[in-house]
Amino acid sequence: MALHTDLTYTNLLSCHFEKITKKGDYLWNVRCPFCGDSQQNKRKMRGYIYKSKQQLAFKCHNCNASTWLGALIKHLNPRLYQEYLLETFKDSPPRGHHTPTNKIETATSMRFGTVDQVTYLHAERISDLPTSHYAVAYVKSRQIPKAMWSKLFFTHCYKDFLDEAAPEHGKKVDNDARLVIPFYDAYGAVIALSGRAFDDTGIRYITVRANKDDTKLIYGLDRCDQNKPTYIVEGPIDSMFIENCVAAGTADLIGAAKQLSAAKITLIWDNEPRSPDIVKQMNRAIKAGYTVMIWPEWIKEKDINAMVLAGHSPSTISALLYSHAAQGLAAQAHLIMWKKCDSNKGVLV
Repeated sequence: MALHTDLTYTNLLSCHFEKITKKGDYLWNVRCPFCGDSQQNKRKMRGYIYKSKQQLAFKCHNCNASTWLGALIKHLNPRLYQEYLLETFKDSPPRGHHTPTNKIETATSMRFGTVDQVTYLHAERISDLPTSHYAVAYVKSRQIPKAMWSKLFFTHCYKDFLDEAAPEHGKKVDNDARLVIPFYDAYGAVIALSGRAFDDTGIRYITVRANKDDTKLIYGLDRCDQNKPTYIVEGPIDSMFIENCVAAGTADLIGAAKQLSAAKITLIWDNEPRSPDIVKQMNRAIKAGYTVMIWPEWIKEKDINAMVLAGHSPSTISALLYSHAAQGLAAQAHLIMWKKCDSNKGVLV
């Protein structure tokens, strides 16, 4: 009965949050009542109420507050908390009862949700397709790690798939075959869907949101432990080769970094020294104090996936990230040298 009681009191508590969005049967995204999330951006919501064992718990990805529902209720409405305690005791056995702690703790590691094993009428997981399927051949051709195949889908009809998975997407799209790359939040809820065409004759990527949140989309949050050094790249496929790496989906890596709570972040732009926009953003990041990856001039490829296809192993690339990432004056000096490079680079996105 503990879970039923928690669900009841979460509904009663909803009016006390500045912002709250229900994302699943046991998942709510809220504006954190402990730290307030952000004074500059009133739309940021980095607190989550989620199911843990047979109770509901709370976690904020901004201030790292982590506690059971009882402490959250006590913080927001002490009178409601007294009622909650009575219900909790009433639902509990008379002996051996263990009352959840109401202490708010700083988490030592992130809590990860399990990605829902969703099934679709108009899509199949890459891991479930026969090895002879052309979508499997495409994934193999990009050398995408096999551990990622269960998180990727194939659809014959992308429009039909979007109408099924995100019925309010509102985009006019062709009903073509695509590789589907789902974006999950930290607890495994789908927040967006990106379809990659198998050829380059039309629009390469079509991405839609699966919820009404308007914060910047970040790929890989379900695989990222923000208590560890965290890397941000541009493309979702590139992020699959680096441990604890997320993707901004665009060149706006600074915007993605601002939404993370990780203490140590390295920004990794594509290897495009002749791009004025990339150089400008790297300059901004260095001035803001971020650690930035400066690719050595002997790397000719444009992005991480192209580097892997050219024969550079993920472990080699990771070693480069360790040895060539810099900040401050060192980063400025390396950037001056890097933007003078003029190489023919492989292009894969």
